[in-house]
Amino acid sequence: MVEFRVLGPLEVRDRGEVVPVKARSLLAALLLSANKVVTVDHLVGAVWGDDPPESAVANLRNQVVVIRRLGARVVTCPGGYSLQVGPGELDLEVFEDMVRQGRRMARRHRHAAAAGLFGRALELWRGPALANVELRGTTRAAAARLGEARMTVVEEWARSGLACGAKDVAGELTGLVIEHPLREPLWALLMLALHRAGRRADALAAYERARRVLADELGLDPGLELRRLRHQIITDDPALLCSA
Repeated sequence: MVEFRVLGPLEVRDRGEVVPVKARSLLAALLLSANKVVTVDHLVGAVWGDDPPESAVANLRNQVVVIRRLGARVVTCPGGYSLQVGPGELDLEVFEDMVRQGRRMARRHRHAAAAGLFGRALELWRGPALANVELRGTTRAAAARLGEARMTVVEEWARSGLACGAKDVAGELTGLVIEHPLREPLWALLMLALHRAGRRADALAAYERARRVLADELGLDPGLELRRLRHQIITDDPALLCSA
């Protein structure tokens, strides 16, 4: 079975072995819309941007042949191409399926199961999406959306972990706020995790770090959520100890 990975550097595996990949920009664009028809114009833009060569369409056909040699099932359709993948063949689809399951568990207040599913989904990531591909136009935007989706799931994992009393949440969040210092929801989750761990002073210190970062980088004060949470911590609001 050929497997495709986009949650990190673009990678193709054939029966577990990594194979060399050519035509990466085209393959990335097809994988981001797997099992859907992608128009020739869209693919030309993904490969060459706003300045395609006169031979772009013919060149595209040649690149499709190269991708098919990898074992990819690229179907020629009216006006474009579609790369067909089955269950488990594309890490992005596996990620999205686990996230959907995790959200169902969270809605049912099965927070431990939700945290486990979110955690497994996040383990599929090996770095920024398509990190080794020269991204252009809509493909660049799609990769950015994947990065945002990843961070949303990180926050959902932390909320579910806090709701079920997981012990490792504060440690994980401490590293994440260093990596993403301008993301206020992460700071809020870290403050809450520290407070629930009985580390009130550390929670307030985290607020001060967030305040300094936001002021230095954006010239902004913390948002309402962070300010309200700080007040709740200072006043020992018992509502902070209740799981959602």
